Amino acid sequence: DNLTLLDLRMEKLSKTLSLETDLGEITIDAVVQGTGLSTANLTLTKLDVQSGENVKNQQAVLCRVIGTKHRSKIVFTASLNTKLIGGSCIGQNLEAMEWENSHSLVVVGTEDAESLNARMPFLHLEEYENIATYRASSLQIKLNELEPSHDIGLHFIVAENPIPEPVECSAWSAVNCSHQYLDRISRC
Repeated sequence: DNLTLLDLRMEKLSKTLSLETDLGEITIDAVVQGTGLSTANLTLTKLDVQSGENVKNQQAVLCRVIGTKHRSKIVFTASLNTKLIGGSCIGQNLEAMEWENSHSLVVVGTEDAESLNARMPFLHLEEYENIATYRASSLQIKLNELEPSHDIGLHFIVAENPIPEPVECSAWSAVNCSHQYLDRISRC
């Protein structure tokens, strides 16, 4: 059928950035799948973030998908290269995952479906749509069937602190940062 033929013609465009943490390297991967893609359709930008939270280190990676000509899909993944097993620590408007050992805590977070839909209504996400997949060492966001000609912005924020944290839950609070704020500081 036509869908199968379209899937066979789909191209993959991917970019990767790495962030160092006390628990190991976090790899941020962005993969766009569609037809007629060029390297200009996908950018990843690393940011040092100073949001005022009580954290030892706070970094972000912005992913921008610039209007594709045809329907596409995006897979955006943050993976910690560790043997530690992470756990989800979601909140309102937040998909997040944390890892810790006896000395350090690392939290990775991004917007949930409700936040993405409020900021980019053309995504047509349901309020409680499950766009996140949690694994022992990664958090993955998948957006399928994206309409052409729209620019899409996603992010992961990484915050780390010693254990015990100077202020309880400060690393978790630090990853719940708005995309608009990150977009604004990326342009400075």
